[in-house]
Amino acid sequence: MESLPTPNNADVRLVEGESEKRVAFRFVGSRSEERIEQGAEKLRAFIKAQNLKPSAAMIVAGYDGPRVPPQNRRWEVMQVVE
Repeated sequence: MESLPTPNNADVRLVEGESEKRVAFRFVGSRSEERIEQGAEKLRAFIKAQNLKPSAAMIVAGYDGPRVPPQNRRWEVMQVVE
């Protein structure tokens, strides 16, 4: 934390959090419940095959702003594991 730059905006705070391990499935394109569920199914299969234990609810994250065309948007379905 000491080596990080000082934010130049008073509304930005740096906070150290607990570390965690996540598995993720990435897809590109439009977000839909069907695509999210497909990613979640792949994660569940991977977690089971690797004998991992889920420790939180699944998370869906998007990385691109509204100016990125829907077919190019990046998404991840993630699961925290022990």
